[in-house]
Amino acid sequence: MGVCQRPFRAAEDGDVYEFIQALPSCCCLAEYHGVSNISNTLLFTLDHFLNWSEPVSGAGASHLNGIGGLPEAAKRLRRGDIIATYGGNGKKSNEVIQERQNARLAAAFLLHSVLQQEQFERLALSIHGRSTFLREWRKEQGVERKDGLSEFRRLRQKYDSSSYAPDRAGVKKWVLNMFDDAFAGRLNAWDRGNILKEGRDALLVKGIARAATWTKKFHDTSFERAA
Repeated sequence: MGVCQRPFRAAEDGDVYEFIQALPSCCCLAEYHGVSNISNTLLFTLDHFLNWSEPVSGAGASHLNGIGGLPEAAKRLRRGDIIATYGGNGKKSNEVIQERQNARLAAAFLLHSVLQQEQFERLALSIHGRSTFLREWRKEQGVERKDGLSEFRRLRQKYDSSSYAPDRAGVKKWVLNMFDDAFAGRLNAWDRGNILKEGRDALLVKGIARAATWTKKFHDTSFERAA
């Protein structure tokens, strides 16, 4: 609960500090369970935050001095502006918008096509025109979809409603019974392991190198301009 849910719920409500703190543990958990793409993405995100939040000695990051409204603490970090913006807009985020854009971009590529920067730029620019046309057409037909909350916050509101009270009580009872069984010795036959330690060891042995290779491959095949 402390790593898998609470930091993300806090971030959705506008407090990203706990999420950033939980990133190393999230990396270990993902690596332990063998979900390499998630592990790679979390490592990539952690690397960004470590770079952005690196303290700058002396008078601070001079390139941030002209940004109005930026806290003084943020000006002492390499990219405190990104950290502050990320934290200040957590409640405004709606992944549906980005997911739709990603889906449109992915669908626009031909299967097995060579991914090059020019293709990304051309298709990304064309998507806006096509989506605008379709949106106006849906308005004319009276079928325009209304904007709403992000998926995570919408589901939270749904499952927090009174109609799901029996389900919540059942899940709570099941979790507490697991603890009761463990304390009573009824789960002694289970194999135990230090998930975070084993995940960390796996990251150090192969995970970080794999993520670096994955990132380089993604860059080489997707973002290098054609000769």
